[in-house]
Amino acid sequence: MNFPRAKHTATLLADGRVLVAGGVSGGTASAAAEIYDPMANTWAATGPLMTARSGHSATLLADGTVLIAGGDSSGVPLSSLEVFNPASRTFTPTAATLSSPKEGHAAAVLQDGRVLFVGGFDGTNPLATSDIYDPKAGTVSAGPLLSTPRQGLSATTQLDGRVFVAGGNNGSVDLASAEVFDPATTAFTVATSGLATARKGHQAFLLPHNGNVLIVGGTSGGAALASAELYAPWTGNFSTTGSMVSARASATGNSLAQDGLLVVAGGKDTSGNTLQSSELYGFAWVKTDKADYAPGTTVTITGGGWQPNETVTLHFQEQPALDTHPDLIAVADASGNISNSQFSPDEHDAYILFYLTATGAGSQAQMTFTDSPAPVVSCSPNPVATNTASTCTATENKNQANDNMSWSSSGSGTFNPTSCKLDSTAGQCSVSYT
Repeated sequence: MNFPRAKHTATLLADGRVLVAGGVSGGTASAAAEIYDPMANTWAATGPLMTARSGHSATLLADGTVLIAGGDSSGVPLSSLEVFNPASRTFTPTAATLSSPKEGHAAAVLQDGRVLFVGGFDGTNPLATSDIYDPKAGTVSAGPLLSTPRQGLSATTQLDGRVFVAGGNNGSVDLASAEVFDPATTAFTVATSGLATARKGHQAFLLPHNGNVLIVGGTSGGAALASAELYAPWTGNFSTTGSMVSARASATGNSLAQDGLLVVAGGKDTSGNTLQSSELYGFAWVKTDKADYAPGTTVTITGGGWQPNETVTLHFQEQPALDTHPDLIAVADASGNISNSQFSPDEHDAYILFYLTATGAGSQAQMTFTDSPAPVVSCSPNPVATNTASTCTATENKNQANDNMSWSSSGSGTFNPTSCKLDSTAGQCSVSYT
C-alpha cells in the first residue's frame, strides 16, 4: 500500500483489482482510497471517500459498484452510505442511511442482491440489530435480532445462501460463538460449534471454488492474533489452518483473480503498530467448466492447490436429494492440479442443484453447479418450407434471463436476428427464418 492503515476495507472489483478504502492512519480516520492491481503488482490512488471513516464495511454489488457503509469518523459513529464507481473512480453519497450509526459491524451480500448489515457499535453499546439494504429500491429496512450483541464480528454468505456470523465482542468478553442467518426464515440461529479461539476484529472470507470460510487474525483478550481457522458449512465444524507470518488485528483482504490465492493486508501488530505489509494465503480449489449442464453433458472438473500426487475424492450431492451418484477420484499431478471428466447428469437430474465436494488428505473444497433441460425450439409452420417465412421460438426451461441464443440452419435461408437474448419473464426469444 502507499501508506500504513488499519480498520480499512479491501474489496475485490469485477476486473480483478482490489479497492482499499478509508481506515485509520496517523491516529485519525482517513478518506484516502487506493487500488491494487495484482497483474502489475502496483498501487494507485483513487477517490477519495466523501467522508473519512474507519471500521466501516465495503460490499461489491451486482452492478460492479462498491457500497461503503457506516464506520467511525474520528470518534463519531456514522450511519451514512456511499457508493464507489470503478468506471469514474469516484465516490457518491446515497439517500438511504442505516437505521442507526454504527462501526465495527459486518456486511454480507444475499443471493438476491440485497445487503445484510449485522451487529456493530453505536459509540456506547454493542448492537444485536441488523439492517437490510435493497440496492434496486435504494432503501434500508430493519432485519432480525442476533442472539447476542456483537461488535468486531464477521458475516459471510455461504454457498447455500445462508450467512455465517462469527466472533466479535459483546461488551464484556470476546466471543467464540457463531450464528447463521437464513434468508428463507429471516432469522438467526446459534451455530452448533464455535471458534477454537474467541476473537474480534478478525477477517472472514468465503474461499472461491472452495466453500470454506476462512477466519483469520483479530484480537483475543487484547492481544493480536496470527492464527487462522476454517469453517466448513457442509459439516458445521471448524479446523485450524496455517497461521500468518505477522499477527494482525483490524486487517483486511480479499481473494485474487488467480484461483487459490487470497491477500491479507495492513492491520495492527501485537505492539499496536500499523502494518504496511501484506501476505498471501494459498488454498485448494475445485471448479467445473460451466455453471449449468443439460442431461448427458460431460462435466469437466478441474482444481489446484492439492498435495502433489495425492488422490482427491469427488462426491456429488443433489439438492433436493432425489438420487445418488458414485464418488469419483482425481489424482493430483506434481503441481497439485487435478482433472476429471467422468461425470454427466442424467435425465432424472433436471432442475437439480449439485454440491461437488473434493476431499484430499488434508483439504476439502466445495462448489455448486446445476442441471437444466436443453431449450425447446418450435417453429411455425413446421416443417419449414423453402422460400416460406417461419417464426421459431426457443424456450429456456430453467427460466434463466439474459442467456444468449444463437440460430443456424443447414438450408439456404436466413435467420433475423441471428441471435437473441432470453427475456426475464418467460425465458423465451423468437426469430424469423426466410
